[in-house]
Amino acid sequence: MRVVATVIMACLLGVGCGTTLPPPRSPRITVNSEGYYRDGRTFLDKYGSGDRADLVSGNPKAEALMRSSDYARWGSYGALVLGVVGSLGSVSIPNKRLAITGGQLSLVAMLVFAGIFSSSSQGYLQDAINVYNDDVFQRERVCEPPNTGGQP
Repeated sequence: MRVVATVIMACLLGVGCGTTLPPPRSPRITVNSEGYYRDGRTFLDKYGSGDRADLVSGNPKAEALMRSSDYARWGSYGALVLGVVGSLGSVSIPNKRLAITGGQLSLVAMLVFAGIFSSSSQGYLQDAINVYNDDVFQRERVCEPPNTGGQP
């Protein structure tokens, strides 16, 4: 009973820490509970919204990494579809034991590939955000006036 109460309390405390307050307006990309945030605008992380491409617009290297992230994401969906089609296609095999084994192997293999594609997609996404933010940091440093030590 104590364990259940502890788990419930931990879950309730974890929920209380979430916030939907937007971060301060900045040219850097930050993350909040609704998506990614830059220049006072929230960019959703959904397919077909176009926000993923707009998130890093203006930096060619970050845009290329974001395209790689999108390709890997679509690859994970393709692997899932191939796994389902392969497992359903195995139903037409006359030997039922072989059909079930073949279908299961097909589905498991494609789930593994989908996981690999999905995880590499996240890596490319984080790289794109880091490259974009590093470029903003470099531009901010160039614009700073030189430190003259108080001398005019």
